[in-house]
Amino acid sequence: MLFVKIHKLSKSSPQLEQFQENKFFIRIKYDGHERVTTTKHIDPCPVWEEAFVFDIKDYIKGITLQIIETGKTNSSKIYKEYTYKVNYDRIKRYHNIGCDICFSMGGLYVLKNKILSELKYDLNNALGLILERDAKTVLLSKNLKKHTDLLEKYQKKISDIKKITIS
Repeated sequence: MLFVKIHKLSKSSPQLEQFQENKFFIRIKYDGHERVTTTKHIDPCPVWEEAFVFDIKDYIKGITLQIIETGKTNSSKIYKEYTYKVNYDRIKRYHNIGCDICFSMGGLYVLKNKILSELKYDLNNALGLILERDAKTVLLSKNLKKHTDLLEKYQKKISDIKKITIS
């Protein structure tokens, strides 16, 4: 899953201050799907902190973020548009990179795969310890059987010796 979180508009957007009476939202476009944030009245640095998830398509190379302005007449227009290379790796925060939008993006499966590989490693270690323990148990069991047989053999000899000395 591709995770995208819109944090806020950066403070490096003095042009936005001229739109005091308008409202803004962020539109995210990926693989023909669109997600939008809630609409915020503009202030020096509006904050959303809204997260979105998309099914990953490895062949999709770009994701588009648009700042959409909604005027008094409820008409919408694209104020600015940015296209980024999709980050399918660990979730990373993007800010002040020539963009007015501060956001995070990354693959959720990276974390899942890391956890799964760590679990697999731990299970393999546990299995190795169990097999080692079982091998030692089998060896001890064989040694015990061998010693039990010897003990029975010596007890029989002692019994035979006792019979000889008594008679």
